[in-house]
Amino acid sequence: MGDDRTAAIGLLAGEALALAALAWLPAMRGERAFFGVRVDEATYRGEGRRVLRRYWQTLGGVFLLTGALGYYLSVSLGRPFFSGLATLGATAAAFFVYARYARQMRPFAVPAVGTRFASSVRARGLGDYTYPLVEVCVALLTLATFALLGHFYPRLPEMMPTHWNASGAADDWARKTFSSVFFLPALGLYLQVVFVVLKRDLVQAKMTLPATNTEEYLRGKEGFLAANMRLIDLVRALIAALFLAIALLLLSTTIPEFKRFEPYAFAAVLASVGLMLAGAGYYIWRMIAINNGLDELTGDEYVQRAADEGHWRHGGLTYYNPEDPALVVEKLTGVGYTLNLAHRGVWSRLALLSGVPLFVVWALLSL
Repeated sequence: MGDDRTAAIGLLAGEALALAALAWLPAMRGERAFFGVRVDEATYRGEGRRVLRRYWQTLGGVFLLTGALGYYLSVSLGRPFFSGLATLGATAAAFFVYARYARQMRPFAVPAVGTRFASSVRARGLGDYTYPLVEVCVALLTLATFALLGHFYPRLPEMMPTHWNASGAADDWARKTFSSVFFLPALGLYLQVVFVVLKRDLVQAKMTLPATNTEEYLRGKEGFLAANMRLIDLVRALIAALFLAIALLLLSTTIPEFKRFEPYAFAAVLASVGLMLAGAGYYIWRMIAINNGLDELTGDEYVQRAADEGHWRHGGLTYYNPEDPALVVEKLTGVGYTLNLAHRGVWSRLALLSGVPLFVVWALLSL
C-alpha cells in the first residue's frame, strides 16, 4: 500500500474517531444535560431518542461525504493534505449539526431544582502541579533542537528532506532557508508556551461542589485536575522529544558521518508518537473514569448552578457570562473545561491561539 494511501486511511480513521466522540457527546450526561439542556426522563426516552437518531444519521452523512471526497483527492492527487482538510471540515460541520439539533431540544428544557452548592477554599497554584525534572527536560530538549540545527545549518544541503515514508526513507524535499530549517523548533517553543498558559488557566478554573458528599467529591475533582496536568506535561515532554528526534533524523539523512544513526533517529520519532498516543489514551480514560465516579456521587443531580445554566450556548458547547469572574469553567457537556467567552482575558488566549493558523501558513510557504 502506498504511503499516500496509508496516510489518507489514517486521517480517515481520525475523522471517524472525532465524529464518534461528537456522536456520544449529547447523551453523555443523560437527561441532566441532553444536547446542553436539562430534560425530564420521559422526554429523554421519547422525543430525545428520536432527535438523537436523526443527529447520528446526519453525522454519518457528513462522514461519508467528507471522508470519501478527502480520500479520493488524497489518493488520486498524491496529497494526503486533502484528507486532513476533510477532517477539519467534517469536525466544523459536525459542530454546526450539533448546535442545530440542540436548538430542537431547547423547548423541552426543564428548570433546575433548588440545589445547594459549596465552594473549595483551597487556593491552587501552578507551582502545585509543576515538577522541576519535567521542566528541566522540556527546556533542554527544546533548546537542543535549536542548538543542533543552528550548529549544523551551514552543512545542510540546498534541498533538505521534510517528510519520510513509513520505512524511514525521505520522500519529500524543500529548499533550505532559515525559515524552513527553524520552523520545527519555533513550533515546538510556541506549543510549550501554549501548554504552560493552559496549565495555569486550568489550575485556576472554577470548581463547583455539591453540598452533600462535598469532601469526597472534592477529592475526585482534585484527582481529575491532577490527571489533566499529568497529561499536559506528558504531551509537552514528548513533543519536545519528538521535535528533537526529527531534527536528528534530518541531520542523519543529510550529513554522511551521521548516516549510521538514521535508523535510531527514525525509531525515536516512532517511539515518541506511540508513547504520546498511549499516554493520552490512558489519561483520557482515567479522567472519564473519575468523572463517572463523581456522577455516581451526585446521582440524578447535575452540579451546575441554575444561574450559570442560562449562559450556555450552542447546546452547551460555549459559555458566555459577563457576571462570572472565572475565565475557565467546567464543561456543561462532555469532559473537561472551556473558556468563559465574556471574560476580558479570553482575548489574550484567542490571540495566543491565533499562532496556530500562522504556523500553518508558515509551513505552506516554507516547507
